[in-house]
Amino acid sequence: CPEVVRLRNDVLAIAKELPQMKEPIPIKWLKFEKELRAMSKEGHKWISFKTATRIASEKCNVDSKDIKILLDFLHDKRILIHFDDTPELNELVVLDPQWLIDVFKKVITVKPYDRKGKKFTELWCKLENKGILDEKLLEQVWGPLFDDRATCERLLQIMGKFSLLCPWPSSDSLCGKQYLVPAMLKTYPPEDIMNLVEDASKTIPPLFLKFESGQVPPGLFPRLVLLFLQRGEEILLIPQRTKLFHNFARFFTSEEENWSVILLCLSTSIKVVVHRDNPIHESEEESLLSADASYGMSDVTYPCEVHRLLGKILESMRNEFCWLKYMRYQVSFICPVCCQGGAVRRCYTHHVQDCKYEECLHFWSFSQLYNAKRIISCTKAVAALSNRVPIVQFAPWFTTLGNQVKNPKRI
Repeated sequence: CPEVVRLRNDVLAIAKELPQMKEPIPIKWLKFEKELRAMSKEGHKWISFKTATRIASEKCNVDSKDIKILLDFLHDKRILIHFDDTPELNELVVLDPQWLIDVFKKVITVKPYDRKGKKFTELWCKLENKGILDEKLLEQVWGPLFDDRATCERLLQIMGKFSLLCPWPSSDSLCGKQYLVPAMLKTYPPEDIMNLVEDASKTIPPLFLKFESGQVPPGLFPRLVLLFLQRGEEILLIPQRTKLFHNFARFFTSEEENWSVILLCLSTSIKVVVHRDNPIHESEEESLLSADASYGMSDVTYPCEVHRLLGKILESMRNEFCWLKYMRYQVSFICPVCCQGGAVRRCYTHHVQDCKYEECLHFWSFSQLYNAKRIISCTKAVAALSNRVPIVQFAPWFTTLGNQVKNPKRI
């Protein structure tokens, strides 16, 4: 196909312009790469850093001070996998990247388990229902590899580095170690929990993370839940009180603070709900429609902190994970004029009443509401008595809105 030939030639032309193509590579580095490839073909999946250093020095005449640069070079080419974030990780040099992926898949991929092994049935159910991986189950799925405890600990650290799991406290000291693996949660939240999400959204409008790609990036939500849990102390969250389901997480502060944060993964966005048990307003109607509603300082501060933490986590994910480097998202809110109750009153696309399809909802971006210099009106609600968007409803999410909230007319 001439188009394939043209595409191939264009790719080669661009590749020749990359800065790495013009960098000289020492012959001894290539010799070291050849030695490691030979070891991989012989069945060696990994070696220690000490062994790698010895091979580089004795067989390839590579100076010990250059070994780190050499390993980084081969890591960037994905010929091997090596991290030096911690002394423990530095000790492991993975020669077969596919083997590492296969090891991870045994933990984060649900497979039909052997019904004859009834003693592990409860542990599998625990993993699927609660996302908790017991050390005994890990020993069973990793098999002989688990005999090398030092290597296992390093593999678990690598999984932690990719936000696939994290240590989880066990209530029973005899059960051994436990790990939280959000990606393994297969149980959906019950209907009453979803009703809670709708009710909580009436007090403080929910925030939506809408992605430019048109869908939530694969694998992002479980990692977001894990990082939100690990960094939750920044907003006073208590990990032990967390409730997790498939594509759903609810985090709690102390009973005195009485806040909770709900993350709900939809098809095109992530819905963020901040809830406090004691109502801020005297009635739901006032919460939804009053342009003179006033929030206390704590009511303004906490959602702002949640918003800030989410931003920091998503930015760190973009920097840490290469496949999320070009992730783009927008913080948005559902229009309270044409989409009251989170639904379009009359949908002309699906020809139904109260349509909740995400693509049919009207959203305002954070910047549109925050930077509003005048009154904003929604022109999509033809039958609305008032087309003005009561921006003060979104005050809890705006960091510097403290003085403006006292005088909504200025917004």
